[in-house]
Amino acid sequence: MLTIELIKAARALLSWSQKDLAEKSGVPYATLAKLEAREGPLATRGSTENNLRAALEAAGIEFLNHGQPGVRLKKAKTPEQLASKIADLHEALPVVDEKAKPSPQKAMKQLEHAHVKNEIAKVKDRHTKLIAKNTKPKS
Repeated sequence: MLTIELIKAARALLSWSQKDLAEKSGVPYATLAKLEAREGPLATRGSTENNLRAALEAAGIEFLNHGQPGVRLKKAKTPEQLASKIADLHEALPVVDEKAKPSPQKAMKQLEHAHVKNEIAKVKDRHTKLIAKNTKPKS
């Protein structure tokens, strides 16, 4: 069973906004925003739930239910998939206006920016290791 908390967790793993998920799933933004304003099981038609699940799974989300429901991001298995993930992260990198006066909003943008930069570094590291592993001469 899909819950609002699982959808929010999946979006966070992908660094997607509600607008991103709405566009990729075909679910109207207003519908998604209204759903995410609640908690608990997803109270919607089956097609909306299916569209949200399909969009998240296509982006690499795996829904778990091993005694406790959860979500995780599947590891990319090819250098091409990792390169695509790196490009997506660069595209999602929040822009911080360094000339703006200090504010909670600026601090949040800086935090989001640092989080995405950290994620890019991790994915680049996995990419480098995967390429090295795939190019090792076999004995």
